[in-house]
Parts: sequence; C-alpha cells; structure tokens
Amino acid sequence: LAPDNAGGEYLALAQSLSVLSPQLNSILKRRQEEKVAQDEAKGQKLYHEQGERLSWEDYRKSVPTLPGLNDSVRNGFLKARMANEANVFRTALNDAYASGDATVELPDGTRITVAESDDPAVFNLWLNRFTREYIRDNIGDTADPEYFVKEFIPQVEAAGQELGSKHVSERNSILWSRNIAEHRSLVAGTLGTLVRDGGVDLNEANVLSSAEYISKVLRDMTTSGVPSRVAREAIVDALVVAANNPDIDNGENLFELAHHIKLADGSSLWNTDNTAKDLTSAAQNVSQQRHYRENERRREDREREEQERIAL
Repeated sequence: LAPDNAGGEYLALAQSLSVLSPQLNSILKRRQEEKVAQDEAKGQKLYHEQGERLSWEDYRKSVPTLPGLNDSVRNGFLKARMANEANVFRTALNDAYASGDATVELPDGTRITVAESDDPAVFNLWLNRFTREYIRDNIGDTADPEYFVKEFIPQVEAAGQELGSKHVSERNSILWSRNIAEHRSLVAGTLGTLVRDGGVDLNEANVLSSAEYISKVLRDMTTSGVPSRVAREAIVDALVVAANNPDIDNGENLFELAHHIKLADGSSLWNTDNTAKDLTSAAQNVSQQRHYRENERRREDREREEQERIAL
C-alpha cells in the first residue's frame, strides 16, 4: 500500500506564499522539516515496536487501516529496518566466525577453518559468501534500494572490516608468539654457554660473541614480522629468566650483555626504551632472591645441626 502523504500542508502553503513573505516562507519550511523529522521518528518507532523485521509492504498489509502514514513515516520505517538488519548481520557474522562454522573448501576438497588461516584470500572468500547468503536469506528483494545502500551496506562493510582487522591481529599474535618462542630458545641456548661451575663466566671474547649472536637473533625477529618493541622485550625477558636461575650464583652479570647487544641502527639494547631501568630493577631482585636462598640454606643447616645435636 502506498503512503497517503498526509502532512505536506506546510510545504504546500510555503510554496504558495513564498513570493509574498520570505520570512513566513522560512518559518513554514522549518516547520515542515520538523514535521518530517517527527514522522521519520514515528516510522522508526513503528518498526521497533511492531515491525519484527518485516518489509514495509508486509507491515502495511498487517495494519491496513493505520492512519497518518506518509513518505516520511515510511522512510523512518525503512531506515530503522536496514539499520536493524545491519546489527543482526554483525552479530551473525561474528558468531559464525567464533563458532568455527566459518570454513572454506578448496578445489581439492580440503576444508579450511577461516579463524586458523593466515591467507587473507581465505577470509575474504568466506566473508563475501556469508554476506551474499545473509542478504539472500534475510532480505531478498524486499529492501528499499535507497536505504539498502545508505543504511545497510555501509554498516555491513564496517562489520566486515572490523572482523577482518580482528582476524589479522589474532593471527599475527599467534605467529609472533611462535616466532618469539623459537628465538628466545636460541637466546637461552647462547646464555647457557656462559654458565660454568654454578656461575656466569664472562670475558671480553665470549661477551662480544654472545652479544653479536643475540643481536642477530633480535634482527631476525624483526625482519620476520615481530614488531621491534616486542622483539626487544622478548630479549630482555630472556635475559631476566636466565638470570633468575637459582643454580647460578651471579645471574645478574648476564645483564652486561645488554650493553653490547646492538639494534639495527647501531644503538645498544641497554640504552633503548626502559631497558636500563628494567634490568637494574631485575638485578636487584636477582640479588635479593639469592640472599633469601642463602639465608634459607643457613637456617636449614642450623636446624639440621640442632637435630643432630639433640639426637646425640
């Protein structure tokens, strides 16, 4: 059913009086704009209260005698419908991705879970298919073209971009974690060669060779995609973990390497970000833990000696 277009009296009156009074014409046009806004709000309210995701045509069939309908009410209804469909789409899209239902079948029959794929083509293929199928199954040809383009499509594109960014971020985080773990293992192995007879044995030769190797590991991490800051933090963490080994009497001496580990621009790791502050604090902690362990050993020795004396 077509709108009855009630409510255009201000515009018609303004047009007839425009040559007589520009000021009156302005007032009438403003009132017409206010009336349009009110009617659009009424249409949006009708949709949310009674529309239940209906098209305008189906809604009019369900309430054929509803008075006061016009183009503005209809436009408000259509706008609300497309905005709501976009919200439903966003929820359905994210739910499908998170549930594992997001899959793509390759030509050879292999099925890939989109959330586990690092290939952007796989994500885009699924997103485009999901969007087409959603429109087909939920909107079909009942959408008003104007509001479909103005309200629905921009929000659908935004939802796809947001999920795509989230997907890339999560995949990068997983790849970085694997990358960092592998490189930290290399650093740990190098640091292990500096420990002899329960202590850190540093001399000019092994300091320089170890620092040069760790510098290369740091550069490899950054060139393989790990952000520079994250790579630097991984090296610092590896030094701190190695220094906290309870079997080492002077683990904090490993931090000397930070002065000689070089970044791509030639600066030392020690002088980058908060490394100096963090390692100085870590050195104090390592020393405190060592003193605590020594005190505990002395206490245990005294208790054992006392127990042996009592036994005698």
